Amino acid sequence: MRELDFLVTNNPFIPEGHEGIYARGIQAGFFGDWLTAMHLLIPQIEASLRHVFQQAGVITSALESDGTQKERDINALLWLPEMEKIFGPNVTFDLRGILIERFRYNMRNESAHGLMPEGAFYQHGAVHLWWLAIRLCWLGFKILQDQSNPE
Repeated sequence: MRELDFLVTNNPFIPEGHEGIYARGIQAGFFGDWLTAMHLLIPQIEASLRHVFQQAGVITSALESDGTQKERDINALLWLPEMEKIFGPNVTFDLRGILIERFRYNMRNESAHGLMPEGAFYQHGAVHLWWLAIRLCWLGFKILQDQSNPE
């Protein structure tokens, strides 16, 4: 797992304290353990999106009618206008299709509510999301590099 430190350490996409979870999820994918990889990476991607939005000054919570403040879930985060501005239309489309769209995999909702049998984690969507998690980690460094080298 130490071989993944370069990807997860000091990464602006990954909230502090979540690096080990990402590394374990990515490592599980390298071994074809999609069940473990998805259980680790799906909630972490949601936390990372929230983290990036907060760093960009985007409000990620909403005030409820009873006066409580509730964090928006990934179903709402993926539809924020800033999503495409920060991550681009392709990443946005892929995340929506894999995680929340009912016409595709809907993996976040299906897994969070215990609706996915074990075999469902071994589908193309899991491999695609694993690869996308690695790409998002790389994009975290690219976004930092772009911010430090404005033209």
